[in-house]
Amino acid sequence: MNTPKIIAVFVSLFFIFSASAQKIKIKKGVVFIDKVEIPIKVDSEYVTTKGGIMGDFHQILTFSNTSTSNVFVIVEHIGKMMSPNGVKETWLEISDPSKEKTNSVDLDRAFGGGSKKGIIKHLINKYQFFNVEGVVDQNKITEFFDTKTESKAKNKANKGKAKAKKSKALISKIRPFVKNDLTTIVTGGAMGTKVIGTVNAPDKYHDTRTTPIKVYDLDNNLVASATTDILSPVIISLIDGSTFEYKNKYQLSGGLGNKDFLTELVEKIVGKGYALGSQINKEKEVAHQEENEKKAIQHEKDKANYEVAKRNSSNIYHKKGYVIDEKGVKREGDISIAFQKIKNPADWGGMVDISSYGNSLALRYIDKKGKKKIKSFSAKKGTRFCLINEDGSEVCYQGMKIQGNGLLGQAATVTFEGVGEVQYVKEVLKEGKITVYQSTPSNKYVIRTEDQEKAFNFVFGALIKKEKKLAKLKEYLNGCDYGDGTYDEASFENIDKIKELINFYNNSCK
Repeated sequence: MNTPKIIAVFVSLFFIFSASAQKIKIKKGVVFIDKVEIPIKVDSEYVTTKGGIMGDFHQILTFSNTSTSNVFVIVEHIGKMMSPNGVKETWLEISDPSKEKTNSVDLDRAFGGGSKKGIIKHLINKYQFFNVEGVVDQNKITEFFDTKTESKAKNKANKGKAKAKKSKALISKIRPFVKNDLTTIVTGGAMGTKVIGTVNAPDKYHDTRTTPIKVYDLDNNLVASATTDILSPVIISLIDGSTFEYKNKYQLSGGLGNKDFLTELVEKIVGKGYALGSQINKEKEVAHQEENEKKAIQHEKDKANYEVAKRNSSNIYHKKGYVIDEKGVKREGDISIAFQKIKNPADWGGMVDISSYGNSLALRYIDKKGKKKIKSFSAKKGTRFCLINEDGSEVCYQGMKIQGNGLLGQAATVTFEGVGEVQYVKEVLKEGKITVYQSTPSNKYVIRTEDQEKAFNFVFGALIKKEKKLAKLKEYLNGCDYGDGTYDEASFENIDKIKELINFYNNSCK
């Protein structure tokens, strides 16, 4: 336990709470703490008000040192009502005497609210601009202004203000108006003739509890519904599932048979971005078009990525070469074979992958009658194919079975593709009685002796004992012990190590 730190924290908390508990009184602007006058004076004024205590307000507090009459900080307490019956966003704007530097900060309820006394507690306890004796700490004030802060409440209020400005602009542009029939909505104000929607309303406010006011666009899409009661805010539910409320200034002018009430309601809906008319259907068409454009762009990207993936893969696509089947028949043409999966964006989604990677090739060729043909060849039949390079050299692949080294070996390490199954492997070299092949795309080596049908797989895994690995190799080499008497699995990833084995076998084994 770190006792000194705990004591330090306790002392700090004791200071804060004891300071916060000080009784503060303001008399003719002079601050008293526990009935003792301190040399701090606060002058205050309301610059603007909107709706009094229930609405917006803006109060300025100027703090000065009575002994010098010098102002050392100016605090503006600002409040913005975001919606009727909603919470009020309040914050402090703290400025230096010249108002060249200002920080906006949120009120911390631990130090009191936004009253004069609460603000003084903030300055004493949270920001420590002066202490309970009224001594001003200029260093703390300088430090405060050197660190820029932003109030979350202010940011929220600014966003609300921006939305209100945008809403007002939309209403001014559309100028919706409900005609005398209390049903038809037109654009262009009272003199407008272009119909953009309809409104259906019950006779009385309280009837909206069971029969809401409904606003439809020109295509009869239900855009919004509203409920209210006398002296209650109007609550509007929009087509997107969102809701909002407002106070209708015409609510006391009669029942719902009031075009001014209905017009203001429609204005609020328009201000939320619903211009009525055929807007919703047009938005659907635009959204559909945009979605198709996005899909087309993504498809082109997928196609480009597919081509890059093909180039970087071990797969073979339409390479010049020839195939020799199990009967010894040779056919020339272009060869394609997939050793690894690469998704083609042209393929249908949801299809089950039944490809045999590395096990089947396709040859496009021209038969004796001059007709174009495509024929597949399976590695199971011992088919051989060769690719012809531009310089005339050949790279050949042989279909063969690679022996499996047991479930333990396969579970313990990444082994060959299709171990225990027939696949095409690339011929690397042939020396005497042994041919070396390479699996694709792992590039691991296997060997095959002239008298064996299967190729020997060097990969067993860490769970198989070295003695058993050596025994398996000895068995494959017809009882011939490999010269150095060791089995380092990783070393057989090196072609030079395999050449040593081949030389030993060709020279020392019968």
